[in-house]
Amino acid sequence: EQYITLRVNTLKTERSHVINILSENGIKCAKTEQSPYGVRILQSADIPTLERLVGDLAFVEDEASQIAVSALDVQKGMTVFDVCAAPGGKSLCAAIAMENEGSISSYDLHENKIDLIKKAAEKAGIDIIHAEVRDGRIPPCEEFLSTADRVICDVPCSGLGVIGKKPDLRYKDMSSVDSLLNTQYEILSQSVKYLKAGGRLLYSTCTLNKAENSDTVEKFLKENTAYKLIKQQTLMPHTDGTDGFYIAVIEKI
Repeated sequence: EQYITLRVNTLKTERSHVINILSENGIKCAKTEQSPYGVRILQSADIPTLERLVGDLAFVEDEASQIAVSALDVQKGMTVFDVCAAPGGKSLCAAIAMENEGSISSYDLHENKIDLIKKAAEKAGIDIIHAEVRDGRIPPCEEFLSTADRVICDVPCSGLGVIGKKPDLRYKDMSSVDSLLNTQYEILSQSVKYLKAGGRLLYSTCTLNKAENSDTVEKFLKENTAYKLIKQQTLMPHTDGTDGFYIAVIEKI
């Protein structure tokens, strides 16, 4: 059974408080096992009800995404770029980890999604996120080259790790994966250009397809020797209780 997971806004409260609010309102919930900031809802519940109960104290974000941002080790005061940011959950997780100090540039290809990011940040009381339209496949602006401490590169993917939540993905045309692989590689190749020496990039997908995951990262590292792999992890729904998710952390040497 796939249940909703919340990410606690630790700028405003702690996890135990969110659990108390939900429990008092008859919602069965528990701490997430791997993320120290997550609350797993243990029953069917609709998102508007949960949002009404928790207000600005938490937001919907799968535990896999929370684990991914934690793996990037974002620190207070850093300069961060999130290149495929909508709807903004990873940017929010990063901003909270940064205690709302530093700067996050959140980019997305689609104009209509930029508002979602801005509204989510405003609701959470975060003012370090600057959201704008930008295509992750094009090179960074000159002024941003080699300036980032951290980059979040959560690329468009086949989504096979979230099939439990989106069963219609079963009928998706998988023949388009080749063009997807090119897009993923292009975005990764451009996104690393933001990094300063010693800076780190999170490459992540919500798929379990090796071609989109470790194969893409291995190909990149072979062709770009100025980078090294720091961490690689695949989360599985049946063992981790999260979305199926791939995480790789790459460092600029």
